[in-house]
Amino acid sequence: MNAINFVKELRHFILDQDQYKKQLDELDMSKVKDEFWLSALRFYRNLDSESQEIFISIIRQIKVDTTSLILGILDGTMILKNQEEDFYLGIKGKKDPINGELQQIFLGFEEDDEWDSYV
Repeated sequence: MNAINFVKELRHFILDQDQYKKQLDELDMSKVKDEFWLSALRFYRNLDSESQEIFISIIRQIKVDTTSLILGILDGTMILKNQEEDFYLGIKGKKDPINGELQQIFLGFEEDDEWDSYV
């Protein structure tokens, strides 16, 4: 696996699965015991369909931002407080790391769907 394939699979795993939308649309409120999910379900289901889509797009953007930040930390473009050494993300049995441009690749996929033609 190389950096592009790693990012492509990570992006699919995190962004292309609509687990939140599915849960918000399909969970049976009478079976939900967790107060957070009950309040989230009530909130979501009281929105009109356009507002529900906006809400889901906000969740997606939060996932994009969070993933980008984590990849930036792994790449070394962002430094954690008290971080003294660079991170090394590699594949067992391979000599070279795959991190270094993960955030750039990820954001490239987000900005331009033509990135799919590179993999």
